Amino acid sequence: MSTQQQEQASGKARQRRQLRARRFLILGIALLFLLGGAALWILNSQGLVRGSWSSTLLIIFTVLGVVVGLVQWLFPISSPPPQQHADTAAVLPTPHIIVQVPQASSPSPPQPAMKEKAAYRGIVALPPPTDPRSIQQRQQAVEEIYSKLTQPGVTAIALTGIAGVGKSTLAALTYQYAEKQRRAGRGPFLAEALWLGVDASVTMDDLVGNLFEALGQPLPELGALSLQNQAHVLLGALNATERPRLIIFDQFENLLDWHTGLALPDRPGVDEWIDALNSQPCACRILLTTRFRPQGTREHPPTYLLEYPVRGLEVSEGVELLHKLGVKGNEEELRTAVSRCSGHAFALTLLASLLHHRNLSLTTFFQDQATYGPLWTGNIARNLLDYLYQQQLDETQRQLLLAFACTGYLGYPFENR
Repeated sequence: MSTQQQEQASGKARQRRQLRARRFLILGIALLFLLGGAALWILNSQGLVRGSWSSTLLIIFTVLGVVVGLVQWLFPISSPPPQQHADTAAVLPTPHIIVQVPQASSPSPPQPAMKEKAAYRGIVALPPPTDPRSIQQRQQAVEEIYSKLTQPGVTAIALTGIAGVGKSTLAALTYQYAEKQRRAGRGPFLAEALWLGVDASVTMDDLVGNLFEALGQPLPELGALSLQNQAHVLLGALNATERPRLIIFDQFENLLDWHTGLALPDRPGVDEWIDALNSQPCACRILLTTRFRPQGTREHPPTYLLEYPVRGLEVSEGVELLHKLGVKGNEEELRTAVSRCSGHAFALTLLASLLHHRNLSLTTFFQDQATYGPLWTGNIARNLLDYLYQQQLDETQRQLLLAFACTGYLGYPFENR
C-alpha cells in the first residue's frame, strides 16, 4: 500500500469516529429533551406543577419537533447524487479512480532494479575439479599464492603462463584452500569465494553487475559515470564491504589483446579497472588467470597488482601425476617423460591419454622411435595434441570439431585440417 493510500484510509477512519461521537452527543441531548418533557407532563398531571394543558402539549410537541429534526440531521434520507462522484473522480486519491484519469493510462516505467538486472550477463561459475585422485595438489605453490594474496599491500595477483600449464587448476586449488581457511575461522576472508568465468563475450558491465550482485548492493547507473569512475566505484564497493572475499576471474586474457596485454578496443572500462587494481589496496582480493600480465592505460610498475608466473610441475610432482593417471613405467622413464614435457601438466595428461588409447607402456613408447620419436622435439604438448587429432579421431569427429571452430586447449588452431 502506498503512503497516499495509507493517509487516505487513516483520514476516513478519523472522520467515521468523529461522526459517531457527534451522533451519540445529539442522541443524548434528544433523550434529555424527551425525559424533561415527559417529567413535566407527569408532574402536571399529578397537579404538582401548575399550568394549562396547552403549555404542556406545546413543550412536548416542541421537544418532538427538535428530536425529529435531529434524527433527520443524524440519519439523512437522501444520499449524494451520482454525478457528485463523477465530478470528483479526477481528484479523489483512490486507486480505482486514479486509473480512470487519462495520464495514468500510460504504461508505468520499469523498476530500476529490473532494468539494471537485464543490463549484464551472469558469469558466476564453478571452479574446475581439484580431486586429489587425478589432480596434482601443488601444495607449496597454493600456500605461496594464498600468503601473497593475504598481505596488506596486495589487491590482486595475476597467474600467468602458457596455455595448459595449469593456471586455472592452480587457481581452483587456491580457491579450495581459501575456503578451508575461512571455514576454520582463519584468514581475512569472511564471505564465500567467488569464481567468475571470463569468456570472449564478457564486458565491463558484466563484471560490475556480477560483483555488485554478489555484494548485495544496488547497481549504480553506469551510463552516468566515466570509465575511470566506474572502475573506482567498483573497487570502492569491494573495499567497503564488511565481508571480504576472494574473487577469481578465470581466463581473463579473453578481455585482452594478446600482443600488447591491453584491453580489447571493444571492452571499454577494462583498462581502467586494471589501473584501479594496481593503484590502491582493497579489502577483497582478486585472483586472475591469464596467459600474460594485464596492462592498464598507465605504464606504472606492479604495485598492488602482482604477477605470479605459473611454471611446470616439479619432476617429483609430474611423476606423482603420471602415477595418478595410471601410466606404467619405471622411475627413470617417468622422470624422463616429465623432463621432456617440462612439467607441463596438460602435456603429461595428453601423454597418459595416448598411452591408454594405444595400450602402451612408457618403455614401448620410448623404444618405438620411428612412430613416437618426432613427438619429443619442439613443442611437445602441441605435438601430442596434433598426434591425438590425427591418429585418434575419425573423420566424423574431425569434421564435428572443425564445425564448432574448435581451437586446441593450448590456443593453437588446427591449421590445414
